[in-house]
Amino acid sequence: MSEPSIVVWLDPGKTTGIAWLETDGFFGSDQFDFLGLGEWLIHYTIMFGTSMHLGWEMYVITGGGGRFGTAGYSLETIGMVKWLTHCARTTVLDPQPSSARKLGDDDKLKQLGWYKPGKRHANDAANHLLSHLLRTRSLPPDLTKRLFTSG
Repeated sequence: MSEPSIVVWLDPGKTTGIAWLETDGFFGSDQFDFLGLGEWLIHYTIMFGTSMHLGWEMYVITGGGGRFGTAGYSLETIGMVKWLTHCARTTVLDPQPSSARKLGDDDKLKQLGWYKPGKRHANDAANHLLSHLLRTRSLPPDLTKRLFTSG
């Protein structure tokens, strides 16, 4: 697997959270409906192509769960993402269960300056991104220092 220029994590649903960190240290997060996410992904996969690494929260279908959840929205979003990443030859990271984001949390996002008030889905995606970076030991040194030496 090549070194990424950008790592992106998604929290798929009717409103999909997205968070990304570029190798120059630029962090961003937002949340989009289906079409807005598609436009964002087309733009960024064209810009970064094979140097983009992208993962998402795994959506698990459980017996009886489809009646109340966002299964249709989540699965539709994941399908679009798989197709776009295939076309752009983007590196796809293993989907992670929702519990994986607990390694990151809103307090850590606040320490890093990544927290966005009122943007729950963006923050969920940022927690997944932070968890991934911590698990793979790829959080940049300046961010690691800020995270573990502040308050």
